[in-house]
Amino acid sequence: MVKKRQTLRLALCSRRNISVVVLGVVTLFALRHDGGLEKLFSFGSSKNDISSVKDTRQLAATADYVNKDLPEVSPKKQYHVILPCDGRIYHEWQARVFYFWYLRIKGKKPKNMGGFTRILHSGEPDDWMHEIPTVIVKPLPADLEKIADGYVMLNRPHAILQWVKEYMPSIKEHFVLLAEPDHLLIRAPPLWATYNRPSAYPFFYIKPSEEKNAKIIQKYNPKDVPLKQFFPVGPSPLMISKKQLGPISSKWFNISFALKQDKEAFELWGWTSEMYAFSIAAAVTPEGPKAFNLRPEFMAQPPWDKELNGKNGRRAALIHYTYSNDFDPEGTFTPAVIGKWHFDKRDYIDHYPLNRTKRPPPGCDNSATRLFIKCINIAARSLEGWQDRAYKSASEIVRYFGYEGDVLDIDDPEMKTSSTDVDDYTDDVDLEEIDEATEEDYDE
Repeated sequence: MVKKRQTLRLALCSRRNISVVVLGVVTLFALRHDGGLEKLFSFGSSKNDISSVKDTRQLAATADYVNKDLPEVSPKKQYHVILPCDGRIYHEWQARVFYFWYLRIKGKKPKNMGGFTRILHSGEPDDWMHEIPTVIVKPLPADLEKIADGYVMLNRPHAILQWVKEYMPSIKEHFVLLAEPDHLLIRAPPLWATYNRPSAYPFFYIKPSEEKNAKIIQKYNPKDVPLKQFFPVGPSPLMISKKQLGPISSKWFNISFALKQDKEAFELWGWTSEMYAFSIAAAVTPEGPKAFNLRPEFMAQPPWDKELNGKNGRRAALIHYTYSNDFDPEGTFTPAVIGKWHFDKRDYIDHYPLNRTKRPPPGCDNSATRLFIKCINIAARSLEGWQDRAYKSASEIVRYFGYEGDVLDIDDPEMKTSSTDVDDYTDDVDLEEIDEATEEDYDE
C-alpha cells in the first residue's frame, strides 16, 4: 500500500512538472507572436468580451497582460467613462464592481475605451479614493433638495452639470460614455457616437410621441421642434461628444427640476421624469443632436432579457441588473413573484452582497442573470474589504420587496423585452448628413 502511494505521488509530481513545462512553452510562444497572451487567452464572441469567463485565473491571464507594442489611439476616437454615484454603501459596492470589470476589459486594450472617472456627489471623500479615479462634486443644496423631496434621480443632472463645467475640459477624449452604478461592462462598446449624433439605448417606456406624453413635452418645446426629434432615450447608457454634452447638460438640469415641480408631468412620469427631461433637453437644445444612434445592444436587462444580446441580436456591451431576478427551484422564471432563488440589488442598501452569492438553479436558462452573478462573485472575492462590509449569510439579508411567494409591484409583468423598436425613430432622417461632421469640425 505504501509503495502504491509513493508511486502515485511520483506520477502526480511528474504531471505537475510536465504542466509547468507546457505552460512555459505556450507562454513563450504567445509572447513571440502577434497578439500575445491577449489573443491566446481570448474568450467570448470578441476579444473585448468577458461573457464566457470561467474563473479568476483565466481572467487574470488575459487582463493583466499588457501588450506594449500596441499603437496609441487618438483621443479623437475614444470615450471617457463617467459614473455618477452618491456616498451610500448601495452605490459603493456597485461602483467598485463596475470599475473592477472596467479595468479588466481595459487591460485587453480596446481601441475606443479611454479613461474613467467616478463622479462622487456626496461632497466628501470615501474609503475608495485610492481604488477608483474619482472627482468630488457638491450634493444638492438645501433649496434644490427641498424641490427633489426624496426624488434621488435629480442628483444625476446636478452632478453631471458640475463635472461638465469643472472637469470635462481637462479630459483628452473627445467622447463620453455615461453609465450607472448598476451597469456591468461585459465588453468594450465601439465608438458608436459621432460628433453630431450620440448613441443611446432605446427604452420601451420612454414614449415621446404618445399623445399624453407629447402634451407635456410641448410645454417645454418653445421652438416647436418636431416630435420625431424626441427620442426614446435617457441619459444612460449614453455615448456622446463633449461638444454636445456641454450645452445639453444645462438644459437637462433645468428641465429635470421643472418637471419635478410640474404636478401633471410628475404624476404621469414619476421616477422616469429625469429621463424624459434628458430626451426633451437633447431635442430642444439648439446645439443638440437631430438624431440618435439607437443601440439595443448597448445593454441587456435580465431577467426580461435572457440572452447576452440586444433586441437586434447583436452582442450586448453592458448588463443592467436593475430588476429583481426570481426563479423557482427548477430554474423557471417567476415574473412578478419573488422566487426561491432571488437577487435584487435593493436588498443590499446597507450591506455588500455575500462574498459568494448562490448561483441560479441549474435549470435557469437566463445567460444574462448567470453572468452578472458570476461577475459580482469574482469581484467580491477580489476586492479589498468586501467581506467586512458584506452580509455573512443569506439568513441575514433584509429583503427590500419581501420574501418567497410575495407579489412584486411592477408596471408590466408581461413585457418580453426591455428595449423598443428603433426603426420608428430613424424613418425620414438623413443620418449621413448628420454624421458628416469630422474631427476637423470639432472645437476643443
